[in-house]
Amino acid sequence: MLNCKDMTKLISDSMDRKITLRQRMELWMHVMMCGMCRRFRSDVRALRRQLQQEEFQQVLSEESPTEPLAEDKLSSKAKLSIAAAMKKVS
Repeated sequence: MLNCKDMTKLISDSMDRKITLRQRMELWMHVMMCGMCRRFRSDVRALRRQLQQEEFQQVLSEESPTEPLAEDKLSSKAKLSIAAAMKKVS
């Protein structure tokens, strides 16, 4: 079984790429028993969500003032769908 140092690397890797079935099983078993790694995984997930939201907001704020904002080009149905998806992620 891998130690916490190895697990934190595997947790990070699993967010960026597909890991093997064996790695997923080892990770699952370790995280079920280790509160520190469970907390680390939770913190990494929250950080990734926050960065994605900030990146999205930055893209919107970089739009040229002469062009309509992207949200002005969307249908109301699309706006509601995006808002629901963002709430689900947070």
